[in-house]
Amino acid sequence: MIVQAIRSIIFYILFFLITLVLAAAGSLGALIPPWSRKISMAIAQAWTKIVRFLLFATVGIRIRINGLENLPDSPCIIASKHQSDID
Repeated sequence: MIVQAIRSIIFYILFFLITLVLAAAGSLGALIPPWSRKISMAIAQAWTKIVRFLLFATVGIRIRINGLENLPDSPCIIASKHQSDID
């Protein structure tokens, strides 16, 4: 139980540091109008990959996405009920 708590604390410390650094980079990137969207998307994708790696490396959580075949091909709005910190 204590090992799990330590691993969680390590994850959250790294999570907040990475989020802080990438949020600052994203804020600075927003000041460059021609590339602001590309910079924002790249930072968002990097943040997602880093957090998924941290979840696996520190806590041992793997993420699996189910139900993609149920999404329509046309544009739509998806309203989901948040069931955890991850979604």
